[in-house]
Amino acid sequence: ALIRSGSALIILGLCGLSVSLPNGPLWTIILTGLLCNAGFGMMWGFIIKRVVASAEKQDKNRAAALLPMTLQTGFALGAALSGIIANSLGLGLSVDADGLKRIAFWIFAGFIPIAMLGNVFAWRFVRAS
Repeated sequence: ALIRSGSALIILGLCGLSVSLPNGPLWTIILTGLLCNAGFGMMWGFIIKRVVASAEKQDKNRAAALLPMTLQTGFALGAALSGIIANSLGLGLSVDADGLKRIAFWIFAGFIPIAMLGNVFAWRFVRAS
């Protein structure tokens, strides 16, 4: 249940951040950021536990070692894609306040489809376990 609800919280947090970051107020940015982080926190430990538990005995150490690397790769990919989104919308150029709001929206809104796909995989992962 925590894996499924965590993945849903990530989607809610991204939707909230895409609206609140460009427009404020600060408390909504903090709240929606907490939703995203709570979603990750709720599910990541249980994903690790299920992956390691489902690995063959001789592969348990490899599976456990692979998960932090997978997380770091996700961080790097997310940062790279955020940079691509921001640069494609003109962040490297002189941007006015409206342009910054547009960039702030799309940095988070651009990841909502990926998060939705992740939600589908989270539901399938729980069902398969």
